[in-house]
Amino acid sequence: MNRFTRAAIAPVVVASVLAGSVVAPQSQAAEDVGACKGLITDGTFDWAIKESFQNYLVGKIAKGKMELNEGVKRSDSTKVFTFPVNAAKSKLEGKSSATIALDGKVHFTGHDHGTGPILDMTLYDLKVEVIGDTLTLYTDYDSRAFVDMSTKGDMMHGDDEPMVRVKLDKAPDFSKSGAFSATAKKVFLTKTGVDVWGGFYDTETELAPLTINLTTDGTCDGGDNGGGQGGNGSGSGAGSSADSGSSAVENLWDKMFEVLGVLGLFAGFFGGFYAFAKTRGFIP
Repeated sequence: MNRFTRAAIAPVVVASVLAGSVVAPQSQAAEDVGACKGLITDGTFDWAIKESFQNYLVGKIAKGKMELNEGVKRSDSTKVFTFPVNAAKSKLEGKSSATIALDGKVHFTGHDHGTGPILDMTLYDLKVEVIGDTLTLYTDYDSRAFVDMSTKGDMMHGDDEPMVRVKLDKAPDFSKSGAFSATAKKVFLTKTGVDVWGGFYDTETELAPLTINLTTDGTCDGGDNGGGQGGNGSGSGAGSSADSGSSAVENLWDKMFEVLGVLGLFAGFFGGFYAFAKTRGFIP
C-alpha cells in the first residue's frame, strides 16, 4: 500500500474510531441501569435439620454429641440451629436475588466404640443463594461415609456443595429497605446432599422446615435473574430509561458534528495536498 492510499483511508479510520465513541455512552448507560445499591445488614438462617436425627445422635444408641462453633446456636426447646448472617460477605444481586454468607460450624459425632466415631460429619462455611422463590444451601463438609453401625467408612470432603434446594413460600422484594422472612416447609437433600450426609439419608427423606430472615438497607432496582416479584419499582425504571435515552441522543448529535468537522478538515487538507502533488508531477 503506497502513502497516497494510506492517506485516503485515514479519514475512514478516524471516523470509525469516533463512531465507536458514540456507542460507548449508550452501553455504559445500559450497564448502569438496574444497579443494586442495597446492602444486607443482618439476618439469620434457622433450621433444625431433622429432629429425629438429633434425638438419635444424642440417644442411647449413637451416644454422640454436637459441637457448635463460630456463632451458630441451638434452641433446646425447638432444636433449631440458628446460623447468623455474615453481612460483610453477603450481597444483594437483584430485586429478588441475593448471595448470603453464614457464620457457624457444626460437628456431629456418634457410634464411637473406642477407635473414633463411625458417624462423623462437619458442616461449615455455609452459603445461601436466593433467586426468586428458590433457595439453595451450599456447604463445605467433612463427612464419613456410612457403612453400618460398626464399620468406619472413608472420610469425604467437599467445597461449596449444594446440599439443599427448596421452594420458599414467597420471593423476596429488595426494591426497598426493610425485613424479609420466608420459609420452606418441604425440604429434601439434593443428590450431592446425600453425599454430604455420607449416605445416611436419601433424596426422599423429608427434613425439617427452614427459614431465612434478612434485613436490608437501600434499594435494588431494575431487572432480576430470578424473575421474582416484578411489580414494584417499574415507574422509576422507566424514568431512568427515558433519561438515559434522551442523553444518548444528545451525545449522538454532538459526536456526529465532531465527526463531520474532522472529516471536513481531512478533506480540505488532502484536497490541497493532491492539487499540489498534481502540479508538481508527483501524480501522473
